[in-house]
Amino acid sequence: MRARALRAATWFVLGTWCLQAAWIFAVPPYRGLDEHEHAYKAAAVARGDWSPRHPSSPDGWGDRMTVPADVVDSARPVCESLPYTTPDNCRGSSADDGLRTVASSAARYNPLFYAVIGSAALPFEGTTALYVMRLSTALLCSLLLGAAAYVTARRGSSMWGWVCFSGALTPIVLYSSAMAAPNGVELAAAALVWSGVVALGRHGVPRGHSDLPYVTAITAGGAVLATVRTLGPLWLVLILAAAALFLGRQRTRQVLGNRAGGAATSVLAVACLAGLAWTAAARTNDPGGPLRVTGEAWAALPGGWAMWLFQSIAAFPARDEIAPLGLYAVTLTVWAVILLLGLRAGRRRLGTAVALVVACSLLVPSAATLMTHAELGIAWQGRYGYPVAMGVIMLCAAAEPRPPGAVAPALKILGVVLPAATVGLIGVLDVVRGERVDSPLAGTSAWIVPPDASLALFVLAGAVMWGRAAIVATRPQRGSDPAPHVSPTRRVSTLPE
Repeated sequence: MRARALRAATWFVLGTWCLQAAWIFAVPPYRGLDEHEHAYKAAAVARGDWSPRHPSSPDGWGDRMTVPADVVDSARPVCESLPYTTPDNCRGSSADDGLRTVASSAARYNPLFYAVIGSAALPFEGTTALYVMRLSTALLCSLLLGAAAYVTARRGSSMWGWVCFSGALTPIVLYSSAMAAPNGVELAAAALVWSGVVALGRHGVPRGHSDLPYVTAITAGGAVLATVRTLGPLWLVLILAAAALFLGRQRTRQVLGNRAGGAATSVLAVACLAGLAWTAAARTNDPGGPLRVTGEAWAALPGGWAMWLFQSIAAFPARDEIAPLGLYAVTLTVWAVILLLGLRAGRRRLGTAVALVVACSLLVPSAATLMTHAELGIAWQGRYGYPVAMGVIMLCAAAEPRPPGAVAPALKILGVVLPAATVGLIGVLDVVRGERVDSPLAGTSAWIVPPDASLALFVLAGAVMWGRAAIVATRPQRGSDPAPHVSPTRRVSTLPE
């Protein structure tokens, strides 16, 4: 089982690299959402700036950091083309030894992620350094997603489990995983935590399995989730609360009652405290500005709910740039099928956990919007809450509905390969065609952009490799026990009673 799971995870990582490569090349340097601000932070941290506090920008957007001049100069064309930036974000002021003091809205963020990608880019300059930061981010995310794929394969999932797993990895997850920003790592870490939770709920289907790999996945993913971004500790607590409902009291006690569970609790508690300590020291995400927005926040919430749903699927390169409607149609259709079949086949405990996740996905951003609306308006983005919201789809993997024999083989194509290929092609090609017209880097040597056919090939190859991973993971092993017979009149669930 472990060897097969490793092969499946390898295919999945290779496919993820192809999908990430399409995004890395399709988006001009620094055009990812706030990417120039994250690049400044990474370059500064790699040169020793780990301070939680910095001088505020006189222009009122971000705090000032000392960054190599070549990074600032290479980011300037894209930075100045954005509607929300100031001269202090795009030009800064000169400092000694080829450095420049420039404002970044990411200056207060936890430096751990930035230390990794910034150190990798230290030997490089300008846009080359930015591409190295993207590659480093993509590698971190692919490793986390690969670990989630390994857990998904190791638990002995059916093709249905892979449909739910790949269905939760929306275009915004793959796009974010290829940009030089911490959002992708946060989303990939959450996927690893959810995969471990679902695997614990299905424990006992493959005989002789231990909880240790699944608890380890939750611990590793949770430690990253709790430290990489400000709301990480809250997301982790909410995911674990949903996990307790999903598993039930008896199963939760069984998981926490052994040595591995106790160690995991201690590690995650320390990670949450570390994340909270940095937030308290840096006052991360404190609006700290004058009142700019008029109108009632309550009146803006219904539109925000719809916007957050669509942004959790796709919004790129910037949060207010809507993808073609076909992309949303495909993803929402896949989600609807998963929810319909999963909740129908699952037991009440699964529905309760899904309801908690949905409630948290609405209440937390609503509360944040009500508290900051006067300064920021509707500043929340769907991808912010998606670490929790993806659990709606991933939890359905535990229901294991049994489709008719003639339909089951089609899941390999319709459930895994086709959505990944379709939404990938729509998203990547739409972005690259738009940027060829609008980007200030279009036609320059700073943006390495392959032909559309090459980008399409990356996407199709990645989708096929994802399908190959699902086939490897679900192919019956020689000599393995047959699947238990399930009466077609019973509602099916592998959750413990």
